[in-house]
Amino acid sequence: MILALHSCGPKENQTTSIIEKPISIVGGALVQKNEFDAVVALVRNGDFHCSGVLIASDIVLTAAHCLGGFEAPSFRVYVGPGFKKPEDRTFVRGQYEVKKISYHPSLEWNDRHGFLNFGHYNANDVGLVFLERNIEDVKPIKILNNLNSIKTILKRDQITTIVGYGYIGEDRPFSSTVFLNEYGLKRKVDISIKGFNNHEVDIRDEGKDSCYVDSGGPALVNVDGEYQILGLVSGSNGLCGENEFPVYYSLVFDSICWMAKETGVEFEDTYRNCDRTQLIKNKCEDLPLKTASKCAADLSELIFETQILD
Repeated sequence: MILALHSCGPKENQTTSIIEKPISIVGGALVQKNEFDAVVALVRNGDFHCSGVLIASDIVLTAAHCLGGFEAPSFRVYVGPGFKKPEDRTFVRGQYEVKKISYHPSLEWNDRHGFLNFGHYNANDVGLVFLERNIEDVKPIKILNNLNSIKTILKRDQITTIVGYGYIGEDRPFSSTVFLNEYGLKRKVDISIKGFNNHEVDIRDEGKDSCYVDSGGPALVNVDGEYQILGLVSGSNGLCGENEFPVYYSLVFDSICWMAKETGVEFEDTYRNCDRTQLIKNKCEDLPLKTASKCAADLSELIFETQILD
């Protein structure tokens, strides 16, 4: 999740048997025709790099760590069901050129070490990709931004739907039997929420997970029959699908104030969420990092419980 895929996986040899695992996105299934069309892929060097989701006809929301260190022209955006990789050696060419990329200003980038404050309570792994032309005939997906809905949805055991183009599991090159874990086809899986803090949500179940190349793909929730974006695949310290460590998804509404300014898009409850973010900053930022993280999490939970922002 934190690392994007750059290799094509293990190759067959005379002494190793190869088995293709019959699972998807780690425990899910291929999307159906015309299902989740707004979930797209970021393409670099002819291969799938990350996933993303259309929030306006010319704007893709993705994870910031998918964008750090790269220039906008190095990306293209692919729309469609995808291609089976690595067995299919197809050169993937995104249909849409990228005009501009940007990521949340809380992130501190270093050309040698990458993001220096990745994972900090006030560093949001959220990025935007602006296209040269509109994507026609695909309906963008709304961001879950209404505080009343957030209060209802953001709970332990709430079901989310993860969609992306990533790996179906971990490769095992150290084993006598190599599992060829494919990627590149758009898949979905339902996974439950385990917990959250002020800017991230932990979403995982045994044998069900996002994985490499799913980075930036959406965690969707059903609000009155409509899917909305709760989070974005960000990172984990564990292996895909093992369910031993938290799997972090960036809570998109925590970045909505910046996104509104950056895109010019009007979001519901923007100013209330801006107030929430500013209140957390005012109360917590001068504290030591560990204490500040707890301060932000506790204050965020209090805001959700009371919806009082003063």
